[in-house]
Amino acid sequence: MAVFQCFILPEELDFWLIKLSTDKGLAGYLKCFEPNEFFRRQDGPWVFVGDCIVDRLFLFPANQTLPPLLTWNSIRPREWGWLDVTVGRLIRSGDSPGLTIRMEVLEALRTARKKAFAEHPTVLTLTTLQTEDKKELAFKPSLWIRWLKGAMKSALMYGVEGVNLVHGGKSVYMDIGYSLGALRRFETGFLWKQFVNDNVAYSPLINRKPAK
Repeated sequence: MAVFQCFILPEELDFWLIKLSTDKGLAGYLKCFEPNEFFRRQDGPWVFVGDCIVDRLFLFPANQTLPPLLTWNSIRPREWGWLDVTVGRLIRSGDSPGLTIRMEVLEALRTARKKAFAEHPTVLTLTTLQTEDKKELAFKPSLWIRWLKGAMKSALMYGVEGVNLVHGGKSVYMDIGYSLGALRRFETGFLWKQFVNDNVAYSPLINRKPAK
């Protein structure tokens, strides 16, 4: 199993996935963060589709003949040797309502938001790419991850510390990377987490610019 994890902004990830798919001739099935079970085939862009930010996508050789839509029940990404990408997202505290409402109602909404995000602060979630080579396949998707790591060498820094927010336990993960955009979000108060409700928050071990 080949795994690549990093804290990276969606627009940064989009740039690198498009470079990967162009170089390796990949297409994708993607699903937006919404209550449906459908993955639809698309040839890019990967992370942004109109106003929707994709939360899960699979990359595979573009020459494969497949239907335009697949469901969770019909998709076999590991068996088929696809690259599985869980897209990290920015979860913000929310903007002011666009409706014209009375000031006391607006103030009540703002107070409710402050309370909610005191418990669940703004978060950047972890991006995870994983795949597994299969002997019966003519391609090796682990090489796609290797290529991507090499291409992103100057764009990522490595090494984060995870702290359990409940009991305070700490662990160091030298194989988890982070981008300059993710670092800037961290410095403005965003938490790094694997999932938005995770008890573990991460921080960079080294605050330095990516190597040129």
